[in-house]
Amino acid sequence: MKEKDNCLKSKNTNSGENLFSCLFKILPMVLVVSIVAFVAVYFLIFILKNFSPEIEKSRFMVSDKFSLLSGFIGSVVGAVISAAIVWKQLGENTCAIKMQNQLELRKMFSEKRRWRIHLVIQELARSETHVKKDKLKVIASEFNIDSSELENINTSGDGKEFLESILEDYESELDDYLGLFEVACAMLKNGNLDWDMFFESYSYRLNYIGAAGFISIKIKLEKEYWKLLQELIRENYIWCQTQ
Repeated sequence: MKEKDNCLKSKNTNSGENLFSCLFKILPMVLVVSIVAFVAVYFLIFILKNFSPEIEKSRFMVSDKFSLLSGFIGSVVGAVISAAIVWKQLGENTCAIKMQNQLELRKMFSEKRRWRIHLVIQELARSETHVKKDKLKVIASEFNIDSSELENINTSGDGKEFLESILEDYESELDDYLGLFEVACAMLKNGNLDWDMFFESYSYRLNYIGAAGFISIKIKLEKEYWKLLQELIRENYIWCQTQ
């Protein structure tokens, strides 16, 4: 299992796209629309020249090709610049919305009922190697458990059983905590959250979930109910490998 310090490395990402990159993204679309318009106007002039002799002899028809070409170029340039500016503004607005969603998600994870479940999972993942009595006392106080129950905990196995018993007793809170990760996964897939920003904040929690044997067994036994969570754990593993 990778710890937070080893896995969570900041990745440099642009908060918004610059105007130059926007131009290249919307240029093909604008060109297609402009060419279609150009062909339509040219076809209209062709019809007028063939079915209206008076118009064909007018000064308008002498300069129609030049006017049409210059108008086409001007419209393309103007459309590209305008579309690029709008595109850039939309990108900035999207970044702001993702940031707001990230902050809302942080508030939800920080609620007491979820925070104390996180503490149990975190210590359970670590209890495979050692148990810290002071950590167990903090957890016991969070769940209003008499600290006298900790007196007989002397080995990692004892601490593990103590932590697992809490998760069994508070299974509804555990499901609520894990379910929030499923909500986050759906938001990520829909583009409502930024992948890097999310993993930079919560990758270590997903690592703890994967390292806690009790949680892994639960997810496997109830795999039909935790499809998005399993997908998110896999995505987190891939993300960690790229950092």
